[in-house]
Amino acid sequence: MKELTPREQEILALMAEGRSNADIAGRTHLSLASVERAISAIFTKLALPPGNRRVLAVLNYLSTTQPTRPPKTPPPTRLPT
Repeated sequence: MKELTPREQEILALMAEGRSNADIAGRTHLSLASVERAISAIFTKLALPPGNRRVLAVLNYLSTTQPTRPPKTPPPTRLPT
């Protein structure tokens, strides 16, 4: 994700929330054309193949931003009383 500008990262985060291009434009105060150009740049910078690029971009984003969960620890054992 380092290759993306802060604006592109913001747009990708909104895409990951399931926002439409029009909704992203409204939330970022950009024109729809600007959002579409930014999304195209995201696809290019992430070197995504044609077909389902939006999904692939979001999966890429989620894989780099989701915190890893610590392994589950078993509940403490109870001592006999």
